[in-house]
Amino acid sequence: MKLIKKVVILVLIGLISAGSLMAGGQRDDPSGVTQIKMWIQTRHDLAYSEPWYERYNATNTDNVHLTWEIYTDNYTQMLNLAFQSGEIPDITTYTGDAFIQHFPQGRWADYTPLMTADFRRKFENNIIDGFNLRDGRLYFIPMMSTTPRLFYNIGILRRVCLQPPRTLEEMVATARTITDRLGRSEGIYGFAQNMRGAQAGLSRSLIAMENRPLGTNQGYDFRTGEYNFTPMAPLLLIWRELLSPAIAFPGSEGLDIDPLRAQFADGKIAMYFSWTHAEPGVYASQFPTTEEWGAVEVPTMGGVVRGAQFYNPNYGWLINASSRVIPQVWKLYTEVLVSDEFLTGYYEQGLGITTVPHILATANPAPIYRDNPAMQTLATDAVWPRMPHEVNSAAVVVEGPNRWDTFAQIIYNNAEPERTLADLTVRYNRALQFGIQQGLITPIRNPNFNPMNPRL
Repeated sequence: MKLIKKVVILVLIGLISAGSLMAGGQRDDPSGVTQIKMWIQTRHDLAYSEPWYERYNATNTDNVHLTWEIYTDNYTQMLNLAFQSGEIPDITTYTGDAFIQHFPQGRWADYTPLMTADFRRKFENNIIDGFNLRDGRLYFIPMMSTTPRLFYNIGILRRVCLQPPRTLEEMVATARTITDRLGRSEGIYGFAQNMRGAQAGLSRSLIAMENRPLGTNQGYDFRTGEYNFTPMAPLLLIWRELLSPAIAFPGSEGLDIDPLRAQFADGKIAMYFSWTHAEPGVYASQFPTTEEWGAVEVPTMGGVVRGAQFYNPNYGWLINASSRVIPQVWKLYTEVLVSDEFLTGYYEQGLGITTVPHILATANPAPIYRDNPAMQTLATDAVWPRMPHEVNSAAVVVEGPNRWDTFAQIIYNNAEPERTLADLTVRYNRALQFGIQQGLITPIRNPNFNPMNPRL
């Protein structure tokens, strides 16, 4: 089995290497052209972004040629393999996982020596200490924001005479009603989630459900400086019901997000959770639909609110610290990816919610944002501090199943919630304490931490 795994990894690395060469990953181009290789993790914005990249290739006077490759659900895996093979893109989409996993090894370039004073002034509101600014070094700048919301089919809810749910209990009842009335006769189901990978499905849903009623984030309590997953038991029992055969779209346990979106666009799914930055573009170009849809805040358990819902600053770019073409990459970055024209169009076409003040002040928001207030970042949303496993993933190396896989065991395999979550709590705190003892991380704790205004 180990030999098979090794062969598979080598084959994948070989494919990356071959693909990189075909895509322009070779720097020593005999024609004298400077090749820049970019990896992209989002697909919803390609109809807007690709013409910009093509125009740059056609018009730049620096003899630069940009190539790009797109990875979505397998982005983190492919990036990890690229680092193993040495075929690393020069610039790549920021994701939390990509940044966290490779930051301790010094694999991302520091923006600080590249920035002008004007650049820093322009984006000073997007520089967040402890997030993208670490020890005075800047590694990316988030230009947009995203947060989970409940997306729903307006027509389906209208047919069963129901409103979008405000509590999780209402949501279960609504989803069950839809499946009971329309499932067998028309193949329309009340709920689905992209659970092929537990992290992909639950990171856009369960965390937000936890933030508001429990005042914690992924089981971490900033007041005590420890993990405690046990209060999540009632939430996971609700998830078990939502994803049961009596309610969920058949095969949800094997769905990636794009196949789920295709079914939603076809009017077969009434509700699911996803990110505000992606869905407008998805249903405008990737999966065009005549179905009318909307979005509401994530329902809370029992209507209780003890904390703000997290939102992620996103649409950032990471530059490979070992790239041989960093000056050319920086010029591409400043002239295209964070130019006022690019960012304004991105926001106005509904591809992302800008967090850049001067763009907000001058741009005309896309109708989807004006007509759906919940698609905007709200006063009830906040940026949460980084948890220990986000500050340094090597500082919290957990033995046994991680939190996402453990949650999936409770949802799908009927693992007993309280006992399973108590064990998960012990394993995470043991790993955290070991990381602290090894000097990999300092304790992150504030006894006066306020989840409604989550700042350390």
